[in-house]
Amino acid sequence: MPNLNLDIDKLIEDLTRAKPSSRIIKKKVVKPAPSVYPEVGLSEKFRLLTRDLKPESRRTYCSCINRFLRFIKEKESPDAWDLRRFFDDLDKEGISRSYQRVAWQALKIFFEAKGFEWPLTKRDRPKLDRSVIKKPTLSEDEIARMIRAVRADKDPLEMVLIALGSVYALRKSEFCSLIEKNIDRQNHTLFIQTKKRGEPRHHLIPEEIRPFVYPWNFEERVSSSKIHIIFNAILAKAGVKKRPGLNTHALRRGVFTALCSTDLPPMRVYDFGGWKKKEMGMLAEYDNPDFRERDRLVFSKHPFLGRWRK
Repeated sequence: MPNLNLDIDKLIEDLTRAKPSSRIIKKKVVKPAPSVYPEVGLSEKFRLLTRDLKPESRRTYCSCINRFLRFIKEKESPDAWDLRRFFDDLDKEGISRSYQRVAWQALKIFFEAKGFEWPLTKRDRPKLDRSVIKKPTLSEDEIARMIRAVRADKDPLEMVLIALGSVYALRKSEFCSLIEKNIDRQNHTLFIQTKKRGEPRHHLIPEEIRPFVYPWNFEERVSSSKIHIIFNAILAKAGVKKRPGLNTHALRRGVFTALCSTDLPPMRVYDFGGWKKKEMGMLAEYDNPDFRERDRLVFSKHPFLGRWRK
């Protein structure tokens, strides 16, 4: 029986492989394309289907798939009942529903790569127990204390992290992906390559946070783990009590909650932070405000922008 397990290390190596140099290369003779292309292997199909994922996410997907293959003993053609038994077994082992939903998505991609039709329906998808989901949110007072703490300490990375986080509600991954060309200091604009398959968005950089944002060199790469450590240090300086699940996303939730407490139009708040607007239906599809006008409106009511004024 062929080995169906995905080669995790090879996939990660492919993802992180350096791009070829941009130096001029001598013209080569182009050979005619073969009339029949070789069949794309399973690992290559999986790589193509997950090309937008981060290496750690792809590694998690591979782990979920290999776990399923071990469960079915590498059966050649798994069916709906194999999948249902697998998720039932995860339940019996006490595996979280969050993990099960990740496994669900990973297995859907695996089935597509294998050329199998996905046999389950939404009814079969593992349901989350909303009562046990922890989504801690920083209060307006806690965010204000964090701003005061970083301004008093004057650490450049801490200041730019909280300045961008408290104004634009950046995700941690969005901050880590910022580079110098995303910051236009002449026109005072910011470009955010939104994560989670969202649309990239532009922002104005208000005068209040420019002294805290512009000095930072965004070519200096900062890892996600380092941001986590720095964020916890800022919480401690600000005297914010650490509680389960309190992370950088709690700041994003706090900014969203505070903006929603103003009399700003909900559509502008959603668009400003890159939050989903599915419940607004077609109205959200057609809504396309100029980002400058949107930001000026939001900044006029922003609960934290004034705390960055000198």
